[in-house]
Amino acid sequence: MLHEADIAAVRRALEKAEAPFENSLLLQDSIDFGEKFNELLAKRSVSANKAKEVKQRCTNFLVRLVKELVDRLPVNVSVVEKIDVLSPNRCLSTSNKPNIDDFSWQFGEPNIDKESTINQFRTLSTMRIKEIIGTASPNDIVNFWVQVSKMQNAGGDPIFKDLAEFSLRCLSLPLSNAVVERIFSVMGRKMYDSSRGCASTSTASTVNVDDGEVILDALLLLAADEAESECI
Repeated sequence: MLHEADIAAVRRALEKAEAPFENSLLLQDSIDFGEKFNELLAKRSVSANKAKEVKQRCTNFLVRLVKELVDRLPVNVSVVEKIDVLSPNRCLSTSNKPNIDDFSWQFGEPNIDKESTINQFRTLSTMRIKEIIGTASPNDIVNFWVQVSKMQNAGGDPIFKDLAEFSLRCLSLPLSNAVVERIFSVMGRKMYDSSRGCASTSTASTVNVDDGEVILDALLLLAADEAESECI
């Protein structure tokens, strides 16, 4: 799981990425671009200077990519981190029990009964996981809380009503719109191709190509084009 301290460390490294002193980036020859990159580069008849230029462009691309990813991360990572207390292993642990400040109350209902939720959590921690989910996978956190929400006492009342509702509410929050953006991107290309009468297979091939190979090919072609223009 990504922690706030990790993001802060990346931010500090990015700030020094272009500094004349204490540059945080590795030397170009020390960067591992991957075996496939090296194989593709070896197949092309590219001069040492152009190969160096391609590597520099790839380095710039990676730095920009990391910057974009960091900027897109939510500012409330510390709040999201607290969802870890809802994992089955943490809930049923006999040690390291969380206190009231360890819960992401920001995700709960405004009038949530915190005391009742904590008491239900303490009761739940005394149970065994097989009593809750049977033979189901303990790694399925959503199923775990669904089964917890179904547990009743002798009178037919939910035992963990407040806790289960709070937990399922936390787990249902969309922490990223990456999947939605990906769908919009794919469907946008499909609609654009259809409007121009292009074959749908072109879109499928565009979606499924190896992005790393395409980027390298594009950079190599660009380097070759610039070399030709210089000769002219």
